[in-house]
Amino acid sequence: MNGYNLKIKTSNGKASQKWYFDWRSRTIKNRLNNQAITISNSGSGSNLRYYSANSYWYQIWRYDGKFFFNVYNKKVFDVKGGKDEEGNDVYAWKKHGGRNQQWRVIYEDKIVKHKTGKYFRNFGMRAYKKFYFVSKLPTARVLESVGAYKMVIKKYVKNRLSQQWYFDPVTKTVTSV
Repeated sequence: MNGYNLKIKTSNGKASQKWYFDWRSRTIKNRLNNQAITISNSGSGSNLRYYSANSYWYQIWRYDGKFFFNVYNKKVFDVKGGKDEEGNDVYAWKKHGGRNQQWRVIYEDKIVKHKTGKYFRNFGMRAYKKFYFVSKLPTARVLESVGAYKMVIKKYVKNRLSQQWYFDPVTKTVTSV
């Protein structure tokens, strides 16, 4: 997945939207593939992409409470054209302080606590609260996700993520944990 542009998307809880700071390489990496946010063309471009971490200056970022800025050239994360549109690119751009350059860091446990539990009457479910599909047959087996597109009925196993599900009110879908 090297080279994909960084984009803004509606929050969906997937690993591709989760990031962490790797203190060894001093880079911001993606949970999906452990690749670092990088200014394209070895720092001479403006696209933000993700590549294998090498700790070069064009991968080193600092967060000051509002802005993510490159420690060398001081360019910041900037939503292209200031347009809050699904799939819009995020660039490294000269800081002007606009809202399209300001970011919040929300830790994963805080997102879940913030959103979990709100009841959606139209769907009969609570948002982001983990649950199991349990059969009413005598064995009370549960639905388990196997691979990308296959589901099977299996014996319940405590804390098995492939047997846990949640309702996402943004996409209005039930998703496997």
